[in-house]
Amino acid sequence: MFVGWMPPKHDSAETIKDLLKDETSDYADDVLDKNNELKEEYEEYIDNKYDRVYINVLDVPSDVPANPAWLRDEPQVQIFCRGPRRSYKKTWKRAEMIKQVLLGAYPRNINDENVFYAAFRMSGDLHLLEVDDEERPRVVATYQLVREYEKGYNRLPL
Repeated sequence: MFVGWMPPKHDSAETIKDLLKDETSDYADDVLDKNNELKEEYEEYIDNKYDRVYINVLDVPSDVPANPAWLRDEPQVQIFCRGPRRSYKKTWKRAEMIKQVLLGAYPRNINDENVFYAAFRMSGDLHLLEVDDEERPRVVATYQLVREYEKGYNRLPL
């Protein structure tokens, strides 16, 4: 039995979602459901009844491997913003707002007493991923989280 080390209670995507909710009132709770999926029904998806930017946060493989000596990981997430029809400017503005919140976030514990988030960095910049057949833009950005643990088994705390 390993004593002292506990994995994060939440994945990186869930952490980012919670941080965005905490940091800005502009980030509506009704955009994401409990499973971190885009909250929409088929009819809304096709008809674009709502003038809303949908946000999806996903864990993706990191470019930086886990540190073998120190209790420090650098996982990555991708944040997709899909806007309503012909709304490039609005969609880009929401993605830019998320960028400012994450890059300006102070180091802290989020959702977990054992995990300290030291920094949030971007891998590249915002970019337009696609405009679908319904003329809805999708802007994406990849962020790297610098995550440090207070306790560990084989690795040492910083």
